[in-house]
Formats: sequence, structure tokens, C-alpha cells
Amino acid sequence: MSSDQQREARVIECYEELSQTSREMLEAARRAEWQAVMSGQKRCEKFIAELKELGDLRPTDPKRRERKVELIRTVLADDAQIRALAEPRLERISQMLAGSRSAHKAVRTYGAMQRY
Repeated sequence: MSSDQQREARVIECYEELSQTSREMLEAARRAEWQAVMSGQKRCEKFIAELKELGDLRPTDPKRRERKVELIRTVLADDAQIRALAEPRLERISQMLAGSRSAHKAVRTYGAMQRY
């Protein structure tokens, strides 16, 4: 197997691993296991870094090329579903932080007023 063929094979392996990890993240998101989602995100970052290092070339073999496209579409679909599941949680966190900032500001303001 030539060096390019080995790289092509590894690119597909990386996409396979990325797809499997994104599927696991989606399953964790459905169970609201956000720590597991974040752990999966870190694993995905490693695969993406390796793909960048490999140069993520376009496979010459049509079957590999087709598989790569299929895997990318799957990862993107999983990502969209994860985001849809995470959005309400992120909104609640944002509201909590906004409320906390408002409360903190009120305490600072009220405390400053007591000095006068």
C-alpha cells in the first residue's frame, strides 16, 4: 500500500471515529448527560486535529470518497441535533447568569447607597 493510500485509509478511519463519537454525543445529549457530551467534544477535537495534520485529502477511490461524504453528512446531522437539544439548556444558563449579574449589580448599588 502506497503512502497516499495509507493516508486515505487513515482519513476514512478518522471520519469513522468522528462519526462514532458524534453518535455517542447525540445519545448522551438525548439523556441530558452534558459531561459526556463535553468529553466527546474533546475526542472530536483530536480527530479533527489529526485530519488537519493528514491534509484531509480527497480519496482517489470512489467508494472511499462516497464513504467520506456519507460520514461528514452524518456528523453534521448529529451536530445539528445535539445543538437543538443543548439550546434550551444554554438559554436557561444564560438567563441564570443574567439574573446573577443583575443581583450582583443590585447588591453593589445598594451597598454603595448605604455608605451615604
